[in-house]
Amino acid sequence: MLNAGQQTSVTTAVTGGLATTTGGFIGEATAGSFVAGTGNHVNISTRSITHDDRTRRSWTYTFVAPATPGVVELTSCGMASNGSGSSGDKFSFNGFDPNATVGTPVRVYVLPTGVTNFGAGCADGYGNIPVLGAPSAPTVGNGSFGFQLAGAAPGSLAFLLYGFNPPGFPGLNLGALFGITGCTGYVANPLSTATAFTSAGNAMRAEGSCSFPFPLPNSPAYLGFAIDVQGACMDNSVAATRAVPVTFSNGLRMVVQ
Repeated sequence: MLNAGQQTSVTTAVTGGLATTTGGFIGEATAGSFVAGTGNHVNISTRSITHDDRTRRSWTYTFVAPATPGVVELTSCGMASNGSGSSGDKFSFNGFDPNATVGTPVRVYVLPTGVTNFGAGCADGYGNIPVLGAPSAPTVGNGSFGFQLAGAAPGSLAFLLYGFNPPGFPGLNLGALFGITGCTGYVANPLSTATAFTSAGNAMRAEGSCSFPFPLPNSPAYLGFAIDVQGACMDNSVAATRAVPVTFSNGLRMVVQ
């Protein structure tokens, strides 16, 4: 989770493949921009970055979040090189499928003013972690305000949990409580639950997404109103490892501006 314009360090690494130490990569973003680090450079479009030092297998650089809230997808492709031309080099896209010819994105959400993140979601059976955010600010009278879940199991029932956390609430270990291994609950006592179905798509790429409308009344009486939320999605990919086949997102706190 990032705020508008926030910078974060990113490392792309290549492992396995040829028993050499040379390689390369290319990374792309659907929004925002990259700032080059050691051994890499930004392409003509600042949304694309690649290596300029083939003697390594790891590159660190900076991603700068865009000014507009919403989901940003980062994808990458790595190469293990034999150091003698292109013949025999091995390529791999980020993601669970070793035979994929397109990368599985790492999804981050750029949050608007008035929405803050706490915690992190738990991975599905393919290593994808769903993210929950809001595409616009929670201002008084914003009738189109709502929450968005992305990176979830496609074609599945999703939930949005609402509640009011006590100060300093650390989250609940859902593995210890309910056998939902690896997941944390970020709403102390959910008072209400909204439901939706995620969009269709590829399960290994976690292409499911959905929205939960939460229109805000046009009354100054709601200024400062705060609520805590978390997304969840039924997910068959974790049926063998969790007592309940569900994957959870990060938590959010919304404060009406």
